[in-house]
Amino acid sequence: MRLAVSLSPAFIIAAMCFSASVCPGVSAEDSATYEWTDDQGTVTFSDNPARIPDNQRKRIKKRAAITGEASQAVIEQKTAPVKKQQPQRVESYGGHGEGWWRQQFSNTRAEIAQTRADLETKRQNLKTLHYKMAVSNATTQGIFGNPRENRNNYRAAHDDIREGEKQLEALEQKLVDLEGEAARHGVPFEWRR
Repeated sequence: MRLAVSLSPAFIIAAMCFSASVCPGVSAEDSATYEWTDDQGTVTFSDNPARIPDNQRKRIKKRAAITGEASQAVIEQKTAPVKKQQPQRVESYGGHGEGWWRQQFSNTRAEIAQTRADLETKRQNLKTLHYKMAVSNATTQGIFGNPRENRNNYRAAHDDIREGEKQLEALEQKLVDLEGEAARHGVPFEWRR
């Protein structure tokens, strides 16, 4: 049973003066504060080594006397081993977690959408180039540009569209392959969205 006592500051000062006069051989430099942590994680301080429980003596830290400044702890004995935290259980499908699968599907679909949008823009540009190429001739050179240049631009745009279509086809195949791999590993459907 512990008894809580409230002491006035005047009483504490008087007691310190009395103890200094009765025990002149003990100075503030000789005193120490002991610190230990029990199995429940409670940190306890004492200036009396006799109050340290036997099972805690291996875990004590001896601190210099408190003189109004932060004193640095000196570890005399090895401290208690830190309890290892249990790692969080992460569901893994094919060696990958939820975040990885969601990111793969999301990124692949985003690339497909961007490639389709780029192809649409390129096709619109190709229509304009086709019109210029069909209308341009030697007599309309000033209005629609050089006929040879128009043909070259049209061919370059047409080749660029073919490359874009190949890229789109490869991305769509990548998505199909990713779906197949996810199905093999039992990845939940909501992770594939």
